[in-house]
Amino acid sequence: MTRRRGLWAAALGIMVLVVGLGSVEGRATDAAFTDPEHAAAGGQLGTVVLQPPVIVSTSCTRPTLLTLTRPFLTVQWRWSESGMPYTGFTGANTRWSIDGRQAQATTVGPDASGVYTTTFTGTLLQALLGSITDLFGSSFAVAGRTVWTPGASEWRSAQAKSIGVNLPLLTGISCPNPDA
Repeated sequence: MTRRRGLWAAALGIMVLVVGLGSVEGRATDAAFTDPEHAAAGGQLGTVVLQPPVIVSTSCTRPTLLTLTRPFLTVQWRWSESGMPYTGFTGANTRWSIDGRQAQATTVGPDASGVYTTTFTGTLLQALLGSITDLFGSSFAVAGRTVWTPGASEWRSAQAKSIGVNLPLLTGISCPNPDA
């Protein structure tokens, strides 16, 4: 009889334990993101680190007074990755600048291989750098940065891809591909 009581007590104890554990719910905590970027993300725990565009090729032509409206720099580029969030990106998700000042450039694409083409005209260069004399004998950086606005605030790639353009005083122009 004592053995039966022990078995019943053990069975009852196990049943109380199982029922008790089954009714335990997760409790809310006071943990929260405090910086605006993460707080605005609505509790998403995933992190997106944007990368600047990958430069496929660069080509440049020395601008003259007669060719200011033609492209002086053509940049072919693609996204660094193919997954999210890049799958929804367009050419508008790249911000270009010349010597740190935002530049409006013309972007077309992508082509069948996912490559975009962005062109910069001499008129744009003249507007950003000043007088036409700045077109001769100067060096400047053309930089591309990835931007994305998933919510209220804009995310930007921490780094920009920079193309150094060199216009020597008398002839020539160079714009080496930073990813070559």
